[in-house]
Amino acid sequence: MVPAIAGMIVITYNIPGVAREIKLPRDVYVDILAGAIRRWDDPRITAANPGISFPPHEIVIVAGQDAGGTTAAFTRHLDTVGPAWGARGMRVGNIIEWPTGTALVVGNEGVASKIPTTEGSIGYVEFWFAQSGLVTGPLATNSRSSSNYHVVALSWFCLLLWYPNSIIDCLCSVHVRSIVSKGHRCNREAPSTGRVSDGLSSTI
Repeated sequence: MVPAIAGMIVITYNIPGVAREIKLPRDVYVDILAGAIRRWDDPRITAANPGISFPPHEIVIVAGQDAGGTTAAFTRHLDTVGPAWGARGMRVGNIIEWPTGTALVVGNEGVASKIPTTEGSIGYVEFWFAQSGLVTGPLATNSRSSSNYHVVALSWFCLLLWYPNSIIDCLCSVHVRSIVSKGHRCNREAPSTGRVSDGLSSTI
């Protein structure tokens, strides 16, 4: 298994009267997306964001419901960092059963277009899609943490150490070299992807 590309997933939201970044500790955003926290003025949200006045507005989850990998990567993250995710009956995968009232859309494009037009909404998109003016919030390990982060999903190559057919071995080597060199240069205009395979071409 060889890591090739890393893509960031960010949380984005549309909170009436709040146009700045907010802090969402792990246990809080897991419970929001699991449907356990239903209002933006919930004490757990306000406690993590002193000085911000949250409206008594219902939270509307916006989620992708398609075969893409963003939902699978993000729900895997939720399941990993928050035991409450599985305890509340939530699952991991591309297509899952979200809490009642969730706005289901197709792909990152659907989430990116739905959030700005839906007051009280929260969703997740690849970082590149958030560059169109969406408000995004860094995630915190806990309510007192000063260390914020985004969710990172990796794409991998699954390769054999050697192939019995020399032609296949050669073609595979050329193909992978192209992806980890020329392919990354094509992705420079897409800030959501990061090159994590520097130097791999010299070993393949």
